[in-house]
Order: sequence, then C-alpha cells, then structure tokens
Amino acid sequence: MRRLAQRTGLPRSTACVALLLVGCLHARGRVNGDAPNDGARADGTYETREREATTAGSSPGAPASAVGATRDSGAEGAPATAGELRLLAVSGFEDAVVAVPTSGRAVPLLVATHGAGGDSRWECERWSRVARGRWFVACPTGVPLRRGESGSYYYPDHPTLEREVLAVVAAVRANYGSRVAENDGVYLGFSQGATMGALMLVEHGAEFPHLVLIEGGSGDWTRKRAERFHASGGQSVFIVCGTEPCARRATTSAQALERAGVRAISRHAEGGGHTELGPVGAEAEQLLATLAISGV
Repeated sequence: MRRLAQRTGLPRSTACVALLLVGCLHARGRVNGDAPNDGARADGTYETREREATTAGSSPGAPASAVGATRDSGAEGAPATAGELRLLAVSGFEDAVVAVPTSGRAVPLLVATHGAGGDSRWECERWSRVARGRWFVACPTGVPLRRGESGSYYYPDHPTLEREVLAVVAAVRANYGSRVAENDGVYLGFSQGATMGALMLVEHGAEFPHLVLIEGGSGDWTRKRAERFHASGGQSVFIVCGTEPCARRATTSAQALERAGVRAISRHAEGGGHTELGPVGAEAEQLLATLAISGV
C-alpha cells in the first residue's frame, strides 16, 4: 500500500480505496465471464452459447479433428478412415457434418442436434465416439448466431429444423445410400435441438422411431401427441435430465408416452446441470447402448 501511494502520489487512504475498487471490478468481471448467459425465448429456445452452462472445466472447444472435417466429394464409395468427419452439402442449408463408419455394412442413421450456440462439428465428434460404428452419425448445422461468424449456431424455429433435418437425411441417403439402413433411425437432441425435436418429430416416427432428448423436450408429450408419434411409427422416447424442472416434466411425459404405447424412459442425473456431458451424457450413452443391444 505504501508503494502504491508513492507511485501514484495519492494519499495512502485514497490509494487504499482505489485498490479495493480495482479488486472488486476484477472479481465482478470474472464472475460475469464464467456465468452462462442463457436467455430463454418464448418458444423454449436459447439465444446464447448453451455449452457454457456445463460445469467448470468440462466445456470443450471444437476438437482439432472436427474442425478439420473434409468436404465430401459426393462419391458413395469414397474411403473413410476411423474417426474422420466429413462435410456434406445440404440443399438450402449450411453444410452438415457426418461421421462415416469404417464398416461397409449398412447401419441405422443417428441424427444429432446441438443447443443454441452449439456446433455440428463438435456434436458429431462427440456422438461418433459413442456410436463406434453402430450408427451413421449426421449433424445438422443450423444458422450462425452472428452473421459471418462460424462455430456458434442455432436453429431458428422447429419448422425450419424439421426442413433441415429432412434435407440432411435426403443428402445422406443420396451420397451414402448403401451404408445407411432404412429402419431404426435415432434422433438425438440437446437443449434447443431436443425441445424443437419433440415438437417436429411427431409425424416422423417412420424415419426416427427412437428419440433421445437431453435437457429439452421433456414437457411436450401430451397423450394426443404421443399417440400421433406412435401412429407414425414411433417406438421409444428416452428423456435425460440434469436439472430438477426437466426431470419433473419428464416423469409426466413418460407416463403419457407409455399410455400411448411408446416405450418411455426418463433419467435424472441429479446435479448434472444443463449439459450433455458428465453424468447427464453418461445416462444418454447408456440408453443408446440399450438400443444397440436390442438389435438396432
């Protein structure tokens, strides 16, 4: 304190007050920088980077291998190395990211969607490691949160996401038809991707009979909507929550789904938070494993 007063020429008491103010401002800036800035919209979506809501130290950046995804040439027979991600042109939308299994046999399609502020490259990297070749993984990109800025995307609304998902499916089948099975598709969504997925997939049970909804879409299943999903070919809905409100809604939705004839499982990773990582992600991975074990 004496040195600060000597350097600044201020009285010692004034220098003390200045030092306290600087310290407070520094601490405030650090807290604001660490806290997620999730602004919920009326439609249940989020305007900001939802991956920042993960626990400290668990929020990943885009992996180098994901950022280095190569554009697909469109040739169905093009070789795919283990862990390689590819860009896939999608008519009317941003390029999707796909993870092509090394096996030549046909496997079901798994479409993975991110939360607002997410990145399809990171999403495909994450779920292709879990899939281990049991699914052909495709990840719709959405639109940039900020014009001209990559690496941070969202889905404007559920009808737009519906069109993009169907366009991605069409592009996958056009380019990799022999590697993708016709049945037993899985739709996996986190946060915005889950909330919007629950709204727009009711009529697409034939393409996606199995849904995995993580921290989103937990309260959207009335008996009538569940019956519509079942009638269109829907077979199972898994809801994974890391927060209390999500878990409460999921319990009610699971009951409605079961009454409609749809297999429903809700899991609550208590204290997991609004994330698809950690214990929340582990629950989702276990549920996906049950699909694989049952023959999907």
